[in-house]
Amino acid sequence: MFRILVYDVQVSRVSKVRRYLSDKLFWTQNSTFEGFLSEPQKTIVLQQLSSFLDPEEDSILVFSTEADYSWEKRMIGIEK
Repeated sequence: MFRILVYDVQVSRVSKVRRYLSDKLFWTQNSTFEGFLSEPQKTIVLQQLSSFLDPEEDSILVFSTEADYSWEKRMIGIEK
């Protein structure tokens, strides 16, 4: 399944989250990654992320769709 993962974490954890996610998904913008993850892979990624996040200060939002062509993606400005 195609996933878009957006995170909002404290500055002290940003590099750790980015490093972890860059092994699993493609970095598309600050705090945004996208790519294909199965349901079990998504579960593992979220479990691993939750091990070093603070649920009182940090948040992760995951959008899922069957395929990346299910919606239109439009980039304005510099693509990362």
